[in-house]
Amino acid sequence: MSSKVKTVLFAICLLMMGGAIGFIGLKIYSSQKENAKYRAEAEAETESVDAYSTTSVEVPVATPTPTVAPTPGPTVIPAAFSFRGDTLDEDGSDPAQGYPALFQKLVQDSGKTDVKVEDYTWENSGSLSQMMLAGVDPNVVGEYITNHQNIAASAGVEAEAVETVTRDDLADVMKDRTDKDSIPVLCMGFYGGWNNSPAELAEQYQQILNTYNRQDRYIILGVYPFNEDVDRAAYDEAMSSRFGEHYLSMASAGMDQPAFDDAGHQQIAQALFNKCNELGYFESITVTPTPSPAPEVQQPAADAAADPAANAAPGMSDGSELITLTDVSGNLIQISQNASGQYVDVSGNIYTQDGSGWKDSKGNIWKENS
Repeated sequence: MSSKVKTVLFAICLLMMGGAIGFIGLKIYSSQKENAKYRAEAEAETESVDAYSTTSVEVPVATPTPTVAPTPGPTVIPAAFSFRGDTLDEDGSDPAQGYPALFQKLVQDSGKTDVKVEDYTWENSGSLSQMMLAGVDPNVVGEYITNHQNIAASAGVEAEAVETVTRDDLADVMKDRTDKDSIPVLCMGFYGGWNNSPAELAEQYQQILNTYNRQDRYIILGVYPFNEDVDRAAYDEAMSSRFGEHYLSMASAGMDQPAFDDAGHQQIAQALFNKCNELGYFESITVTPTPSPAPEVQQPAADAAADPAANAAPGMSDGSELITLTDVSGNLIQISQNASGQYVDVSGNIYTQDGSGWKDSKGNIWKENS
């Protein structure tokens, strides 16, 4: 091969190598430029996120709307009767011939078939046991027993058992109360338990009435006690004075002493039926609940912080003078006089003034800060 040809081939090789090197350099430059673009975009995005994270955004605090509980609608309480006290019958007598059952029959025969009658009467039981059956606090019953024992001891006599003990079979006759909204019809004391004091018997009647939800409608049956030494006129007077129109005296109803026979029970039932008609007790009553007051709206924390009056001592809003106090440690607090005339701080703690300065509710001493 001639030297001329070799020279030409060498030149071609140099050109080809130069082109390859140029191409590679151009690719490197393009790649570097692209990477620089991406880095710039990433840095810009990072700066945007940082700026967003450190920017304070004010979020409005909504004032809460008070939620008022709906007021229940009127409640209709149908006429219902709850008999408690003496059965006025001997053991084993037919309950269908008792005055509660005969009263119920009179009510149904008059067409009032929806009127409910519940019989909680208890045979041969003193008034102390009757209170226990009705659910009167045993401590209250115990106070009557102690009083009877003390009276007997002072008189140097032994008290009768009916005045100092209650029946031990209470658990056998006790049943769940479903009569607390009913009209009480009470007749007790025939066998004793009230120390022959009509005033005390009236108190015991009230103890049983207190176990009912309503005490605007009730009847006290005035059947005179087994003890004939009790003054019947004084008995009627004590009951009438205490219970007024709610007391049904057997004497005023034209009956002497209806008890222990079917005819007497029929008399009681009829007199009671007439009394309930007179007082309108067979009619249902409608009870309208008192509307619940609207709850106080609590000021949102953000608003309270922005409102200087929220952190002021009570009484400041009506022009009461603020008094600044300091304790032995140098702590400061402001008090003012509220509507009741008491000096209180922002937390409602009460401060009183004496010769040594001011005292808070915990006994700490404060001095006026001059």
